Amino acid sequence: MENDLEPAKAADNAVPVEQQLAQAELELKRAELDLKFQQHALEREKVNQAGGWLAQPLTVAILGGVLASLAHVVNTAWSSHESAQLEARKVRTSLVLEAVKAPNRQVALSNLLFYIDMGLLEDPGDKLRDQIRLKPETIPLHGTVTPTAGD
Repeated sequence: MENDLEPAKAADNAVPVEQQLAQAELELKRAELDLKFQQHALEREKVNQAGGWLAQPLTVAILGGVLASLAHVVNTAWSSHESAQLEARKVRTSLVLEAVKAPNRQVALSNLLFYIDMGLLEDPGDKLRDQIRLKPETIPLHGTVTPTAGD
């Protein structure tokens, strides 16, 4: 009868061992989950410390406003520069038109040279001055021209 009791004892002992194994596996799974949770928490903390403030809506709005303001300032400065250059071209054009409204070619050429000498007209490379000196007849005149001995 002792032999009959041993398999029963073994069966009774087997259940607690299986329960212990299941309990150990459950604890191992919990430990793994806790470890994963801690790893994710550390990763989130790193992201928040490294640049999380950049993702905040207020920060994005402030940066957007600053960039928009800078773009407006640059655009306004560029527009002002272009307007000033356009006005300067208009002034130079009106000076040339006034210079060539002279009664004769000699006075017109003299007026053009005067404006160049005073720095009111730009003459890069002395192109206009050379044209006046070498081929004065090619300078167009505007207005009434009376023929003179110099023409």
